[in-house]
Amino acid sequence: LGTNGQGVALRSAPAGKIIGFLPEGAPVLILYHRTRVDGAEWIEVQDLVGRTGWVLGRFLAVRP
Repeated sequence: LGTNGQGVALRSAPAGKIIGFLPEGAPVLILYHRTRVDGAEWIEVQDLVGRTGWVLGRFLAVRP
């Protein structure tokens, strides 16, 4: 959501090392953990291939 087609970095920790990228619109499972770093909300997610990491909350959209 809102990446102009570039996708979003999947990180090992909030504001941490990039461990992969998720294409824009890729479905993810939102996990339990959320935190704030420097005023930005980070949410732990799991992608369809089982990678677990953190993304900025502003790039997530909940869809039915």
